[in-house]
Amino acid sequence: MTWAAIKKQMTRFDFKNWLTNLRMGVDHIPHPAIKRVERIIMMDPSITYERMREVSTAGYKLLIVVAACLQYGSIAEELRGLRKTVSIVERRRGRLLAFVEGVAEIGAAQVGEEDAADTELTLLENDVAPAAE
Repeated sequence: MTWAAIKKQMTRFDFKNWLTNLRMGVDHIPHPAIKRVERIIMMDPSITYERMREVSTAGYKLLIVVAACLQYGSIAEELRGLRKTVSIVERRRGRLLAFVEGVAEIGAAQVGEEDAADTELTLLENDVAPAAE
């Protein structure tokens, strides 16, 4: 696409509307599209901030916006992966806590049974033992 065609696109109302609402819609940019644009910019040595500033102020500002969207998209993708990992860890933690509570209940019940058996044994020993006179 030529620079003249890009400038023409930038003057359209829907482009301005899209740009104005970009901060609300940047989450909906697919990660593969972000990576594709990132590769295009990285592969073309003529796309630099200094060169764009020389050619066009609007192009320079648009490049800043595009770079910000690329950075945001990359960070958002990384956070999605981390959120998924946190979710897995939280589920495992919940299952582990339930397991530990179950083991604690079983242990408490066994200790309770042992205490009851000890109490019964003590009562029996007291009944059988001759009373001290």
